Amino acid sequence: MLMTRSAAKFWWGNELPKEVAYLKKEHLSNDWIEVTYNEIKKVKIQQQDIQLNRKRTPDFITKPAYVWVFKNEFWAFGGWWIYIKTLNKDYGISFKHEYDKKMILKAMELFPMGVFPMLENFELWAELFANKYACNAFNRTKNQGIAKCYVDINWKGIIDIKKY
Repeated sequence: MLMTRSAAKFWWGNELPKEVAYLKKEHLSNDWIEVTYNEIKKVKIQQQDIQLNRKRTPDFITKPAYVWVFKNEFWAFGGWWIYIKTLNKDYGISFKHEYDKKMILKAMELFPMGVFPMLENFELWAELFANKYACNAFNRTKNQGIAKCYVDINWKGIIDIKKY
């Protein structure tokens, strides 16, 4: 519940001190609490600082990651797959979305295997990548390759892949 300066003058017949903006009450049984202009100013400055920090933070964060290419032998999901693995999250890249296709081409350009970076050449590139960067990790012992990279990530996902 709030009481303005003019309401206090009307109901109580006396003026509030100049530094008091209004009176507030949490419950009917409590006393009126004075809220000063300085308190209002402090709250507004805190809110402004929160908004400025949110706006000044970068649009993306660059994190170290791995480009992980592997062949899945399972009949339902068989074939070559590509993932970007960061410390906290894995980003699977597929051929379904135009954005993901750009990321696949970017990975193919960053790690050239003597194959022209086109989506039609992905299977050949993936096999060459797995042979060159072979590694036994992530619960797989064969048909996989892992290479270090940097990724730019925002709240939506991966923006860019960069050389390590």
